[in-house]
Amino acid sequence: MALFKFTAQDNEESLMEIFENMLDELGIQVISEFTNQNQVFAQVNPNSNHLNQSVKIFISWISKDQKMFCVEVRSNEAQLKENTYCEQIQQKIQQALKTRVLQERKKLEKNSSE
Repeated sequence: MALFKFTAQDNEESLMEIFENMLDELGIQVISEFTNQNQVFAQVNPNSNHLNQSVKIFISWISKDQKMFCVEVRSNEAQLKENTYCEQIQQKIQQALKTRVLQERKKLEKNSSE
């Protein structure tokens, strides 16, 4: 099983506020039955190129006080393969988070200069 894990920080109090739209834009479905303000469970919708890969995403707080969370991306692919679909999804999520942080910084800078 392939597993990719990383940590990040954000200013939001709710993981859903951080991830709901972002995951949707990436074609990843949040599973509401297993999701709340403190954890997010999501699954990648299969596409024609990756019908056999089951990719699941688990996001949870490491430290809510410091607003630090962990993102785990798992799939049924072999861990030792390079450039797995699981790894590609992890990289897309990580890049989307970086973009979000940059956008938030620009908003803060704009508001502070006004």
